Amino acid sequence: MTVQMLANVTDRSVTLRMIDSGDGTPETGVTSATGGVAAWYRRGVAGAKTAISLGDHTNLTDAHSDGKLKHIGDGWYRLDLPDAAIASGVETVFVGWGATGMIGSGETIQLIGNDPAELLLTFNTFDAVVGTPANTVSDDIAEVLAAVVVVETKVDGVQTDTNDIQARVPAALIGGRMDSSLAAAGLEADAVAEIQSGLATSAAVAGVQADTDALQTAVAVLEAKVDSVQTDTNDIQTRMPAALVGGRMDASTGAMADNVLTAAAVAAGALDEDAVTTGLGNRLADHTLRRSWASAAASAYGDAKSFRSLLGAVAKLVNRFKFLLGVATIYEADDTTVLGTQNGTTDPAAELLVELDTV
Repeated sequence: MTVQMLANVTDRSVTLRMIDSGDGTPETGVTSATGGVAAWYRRGVAGAKTAISLGDHTNLTDAHSDGKLKHIGDGWYRLDLPDAAIASGVETVFVGWGATGMIGSGETIQLIGNDPAELLLTFNTFDAVVGTPANTVSDDIAEVLAAVVVVETKVDGVQTDTNDIQARVPAALIGGRMDSSLAAAGLEADAVAEIQSGLATSAAVAGVQADTDALQTAVAVLEAKVDSVQTDTNDIQTRMPAALVGGRMDASTGAMADNVLTAAAVAAGALDEDAVTTGLGNRLADHTLRRSWASAAASAYGDAKSFRSLLGAVAKLVNRFKFLLGVATIYEADDTTVLGTQNGTTDPAAELLVELDTV
């Protein structure tokens, strides 16, 4: 497609199309982030291929911004050109674009010179040959430029109409012809007969049957796989709780590895009075009360063994105790090893302690 533009005019745009490379359908979602998308232009026949840095317009009516694009409809896009693309100095500029898996249209721009210096040189030459005309050179330049603007406006109108026509014709030819549909009432009887005579041939029907058989086979394979997935899903459901409890799965732990339940793994408020049942509390208390003094003394947990501790107090009650010459000696469970001593005070006039009875 070829359009005409005034050279050196800023903020110009072109209308390009993008279609699918496989089936030719319009691509309506192209943005600057689309995979492999790229736009470029070449100035003149021998010009270099110059990349256009792409961006995205928010709305179709946004002000011109070099390299930004926006979908118009049916695969047609607005692309804002950089001013350098249509600078004077060449007769034509070709703009193209594309993306991965897509084919983009191109547009040839025929540049119309509007350099006042060039027009002034032309008119000065004319003046030298035939004399000064009735109008001044500046008047003639203004008239020419005004006429060019009128022509450009009309060309833009033709471009708009062309885009509208392109939007209403098929994206691609099928067998060298446009694919279209006609109402039955619009067909002559002989045309209907011709179409009907060519609808079904044995070869075509056999091909359809083969395709149908292959489809049925594929569906059967898919159905078997779905059944397998359903079986696995049913198995998973039998091994999960019927419902969540407080948004979590209710489960019991059969065993825990070493160093799993550590101080770092349990938050400070993880075990409160509501979390410890009466049965668990009784079990802990009973285990503590029935634990032998020797087992507690040999344990690696807690502080180092000392007489000034709850363990030392219990030793004074259950282990060997000897009071001699004002010194009380408390032994460990072997009745030999001294755990600790206490100095006593005697008073011959005091009453003797002969019995203790808890009331």
